[in-house]
Amino acid sequence: MRKALLLLGLAASALASADVQAQGARSGDWTSGMGQGLIEHIVRNGDGNRFMIVCDEGVTDDAERTNLDIEIRGDGPPKKSDVKVFVDRREFGFFADEDGAILIDNHAGHANFHTMWETMVKRGSRTLRVVFADGRSSTFSLNGARKVLGTKVCDSGFTGRTSE
Repeated sequence: MRKALLLLGLAASALASADVQAQGARSGDWTSGMGQGLIEHIVRNGDGNRFMIVCDEGVTDDAERTNLDIEIRGDGPPKKSDVKVFVDRREFGFFADEDGAILIDNHAGHANFHTMWETMVKRGSRTLRVVFADGRSSTFSLNGARKVLGTKVCDSGFTGRTSE
């Protein structure tokens, strides 16, 4: 009986593990994974350079934890500063708050995030470049972004609001 329960437990664990892996994706230079209501879409460029889109898919009722998490040379943007993201040569502006977080729960941030996502997954889009206010910059590949991100932009804390 104990052996049967142990085997049943191992089988259930293997199925749960396979389900978690099925929720993740990898294509080209991009990966994504889900955990605790957040989906993380990530591309890296060497040690310490990471561009990550975090989609709140259930942590909060209004997707307020959707954000950009970007590191260049192992550190995020300076606090209370502008962050420029270029998809090929098209510029999108964001703002890092007093904690250095790049939230998109306001009208301008949401609009730029939405259009940036659509531009990233367009056929022919090739590069993503980030420039922080302190001069640090890094360029990331969009190889695989279309497949990993998909065409549906994730909701942000601003989605569906009628006023701020």
